[in-house]
Amino acid sequence: MAIYEQPIELVIWDMDEAFWEGTITAGPVQLIPSHVHFLKELTALGVKNSICSKNYFSTVQAELARLGVWEYFVTPSINWDDKGARISGILAETGVKAENAIFIDDLIENIEDAHLHNPGIHTLQAGVDDIDRALQEVVDGLKG
Repeated sequence: MAIYEQPIELVIWDMDEAFWEGTITAGPVQLIPSHVHFLKELTALGVKNSICSKNYFSTVQAELARLGVWEYFVTPSINWDDKGARISGILAETGVKAENAIFIDDLIENIEDAHLHNPGIHTLQAGVDDIDRALQEVVDGLKG
């Protein structure tokens, strides 16, 4: 049985301790290979991927470019403002309803802010939820 009632059209990633391990402003980060796999597979299946991260834009962009995955992200929002309103902006820019989006973050306060500003959005908390299983469910649903 599908865990998502509506088709997922957008995955919004936090970077630090969510897309990769570590905090980029504190030093090197370690890529999570399964996240890159899902990023590429979801994109190939027509799902958009975006970024909502509290970080310096140029630092994150440079790291993702170095890793060869920057081009997989649309409408990245990388700055120090609260995430809930920025997620609303990403949804508006991509034309995706909250019910058709997933936001992945490691911090519960960012998850709560996402829900406050975007009722109906799906969320996954890195380190708590099984992100790989949830994203595999999305992929399986898209493949039929």
